[in-house]
Amino acid sequence: MPDVSINIVMDENLRNSFSDFCTEIGLSMSSAISVFARQAVRLQRIPFEISADPFYSEENICRLERAANDVRTGRAQLTVHELIDTD
Repeated sequence: MPDVSINIVMDENLRNSFSDFCTEIGLSMSSAISVFARQAVRLQRIPFEISADPFYSEENICRLERAANDVRTGRAQLTVHELIDTD
């Protein structure tokens, strides 16, 4: 089957960084994107984990809600401390 062209729009800085990375590992950007596409088709999923900021993960939100509930019910108490200047 003949190769076809696709157009991808991305931030110029990202494009330059990606180009540098591809050069470093010995691939063209076209080859790197083709590797991604082949893996996605073969696995039927994005071939790497994509996650949001872990602060907003379900696990962390539950932990924060438990901690807040402990403070509200008196099982835990907040303590006052001096802020530390890190400059």
